[in-house]
Amino acid sequence: MAASAPNASPISLPSTLLPTISAETDRDQRSSRSTPTRSSPTDLTRSRSAGRGGCWVRRKKCDEERVENDSCRTCRRLGIQCLGWGPRRPDWMRDKEKVAEYKAEIKAQLTRAGLIRGQPRAIYNALANPSSTITSATTSTTSILPRRTTGLRRSRTNEYNVYPTRYASSPHFQQSTNLISGIPGLADQECIPYYFAHVRKLQFVFAGHSLTDTLYRIASTDPQGALSYALRALASLHSTTTRVAHGLEAPSSPGHTVHKHYYDRATYILSNVKTLGGHYTEFHAIAAVYLISYHILSGNGGAAWAALLEVAYDWFALTGIHEEQNPKLMLVNMNAPQKLAAKATMWIDILSGVTFLRPPRFLSVYRRLFGGGGAGYWSTSNNDQLDLRMDKLTGCPDEALLAIAETAALAHWKASESRQGSLSMRDLIRRGDQIEQALRQRPARNYAESPTSETVPVMPSGMTAAAGMFDDTTGPDETTRRTVAEIYRETAMLYLHTVLSDSHPGVPEINKSVNTLLDLIQQLGPSQFDRAVIFPLGLTGCMTADPFYRLMIKDRCNLHPLDFYCNGHIAQIQQLMEYVWTTRDSQRGSVPVDWRECLHERWSNLLMV
Repeated sequence: MAASAPNASPISLPSTLLPTISAETDRDQRSSRSTPTRSSPTDLTRSRSAGRGGCWVRRKKCDEERVENDSCRTCRRLGIQCLGWGPRRPDWMRDKEKVAEYKAEIKAQLTRAGLIRGQPRAIYNALANPSSTITSATTSTTSILPRRTTGLRRSRTNEYNVYPTRYASSPHFQQSTNLISGIPGLADQECIPYYFAHVRKLQFVFAGHSLTDTLYRIASTDPQGALSYALRALASLHSTTTRVAHGLEAPSSPGHTVHKHYYDRATYILSNVKTLGGHYTEFHAIAAVYLISYHILSGNGGAAWAALLEVAYDWFALTGIHEEQNPKLMLVNMNAPQKLAAKATMWIDILSGVTFLRPPRFLSVYRRLFGGGGAGYWSTSNNDQLDLRMDKLTGCPDEALLAIAETAALAHWKASESRQGSLSMRDLIRRGDQIEQALRQRPARNYAESPTSETVPVMPSGMTAAAGMFDDTTGPDETTRRTVAEIYRETAMLYLHTVLSDSHPGVPEINKSVNTLLDLIQQLGPSQFDRAVIFPLGLTGCMTADPFYRLMIKDRCNLHPLDFYCNGHIAQIQQLMEYVWTTRDSQRGSVPVDWRECLHERWSNLLMV
């Protein structure tokens, strides 16, 4: 393709993403970063009659609310010894050297505990084996910067060698208290187990237990991180949505829910990374992906999720992968969280190009990864073992994903040339033929179940309980994987024809693709895998003019009336289809109704994943 790749430079998270924090919450957050105390030369316990005042922390009173044992509420919450009560600070705090020593000691203590925002946390502390290879949140990203690939070339047998303990007994999920008192919802310590029991199986349904294992390891070792709050938000949203759908709970105001508070906390953490001079890591990128999922499923208006996508973009660019001539080599040497962050970022980047009518940000990377004979560097026989194929995460094969990315770029080029009055139809068709030929040259691929994606992770001795907590929903079999792959290939073809011939359902190529897709969707059958083909369902529905076919698509979307996705994401897809149908019928086919323009103008928050 002649179209140039867009600039891949990272963009920091906008300040508009920063949530509004209530006075009480803001006080708690400032207090949680306050310096706790140590033993001092003076008597730490003041008399209750010493006068109105508070515990002295960081040379000022942290609060004035006394609880039992002569401790203030802030110190009690932080689990530290209180400096005592009185209207004046302790005399020893007038000594600058002692104060400096005090601050350094406390900062080191809080850093080890992971309680200081912006400071590196030991994400992978040794839960099972103290001698295991440990990768911190900071060094894990640094290791994959350009010309600094030493960390990526380490032995893959030792990477990420940390295993979770049982959910219910993990202390990480029991230390926090409910964030918003008086608002119904899951208790804080219930959210993470609830996510893995009820929500995990609904997202990336082709990834299997390998993804479950990766997410749980991160959440259990960083319970106050952005990803943990993102998973809490999704769990709380699912619980609330389910209870409301069954009539067990009245709908709440969108801005006053527990799940929105978790979402705000996660985005607040991401916003603070750049504010404090840090860099996004793969853990921030994964958190951004799951916050995008929350944003879409909750039905929030606008395209605010695009700001979250910039977090993933920033990390992806920081790896230097867009500068590599052989990006596969870098992906091969990534650990499990890095591969997840990279593949999820690429997936959302490409599908966001459909929504925003623009080329994907990293199109040049995808051409090197997927291009050349249909799969490029990814077509080797070792891909199954290396876990690099995109369909193992999304169900969409590499060549179809590249075709969607190229078509988004072609649509952008066509619109630009049309505005300038210089569109060459011959050039347009030539470019389209190149995309179609690459898509048709599919590589031979094994769709049998892979041990890396479908079996419960093997745990060290004494740690098998956590695997039992993972959802045991049957993964996709070989037939399902092949069918979904064919659905995405035909969807890419249909998308291409809507760009080449405009959105006319009567065009023979468009009509043929619609009929083929309907047959494949019927062949797939209603199941949890419908959530993996939202883009094909939506595009097929938009591009059919047959009333019977429209009814088929609507019925398929409504087969799970109490489903999490049906109440959120799929409901918006239905609204898009019905708007396109109504508009097209009212105009009697006199002018094409561009489904992409409808999506961009009226459902700019709708990411069809």
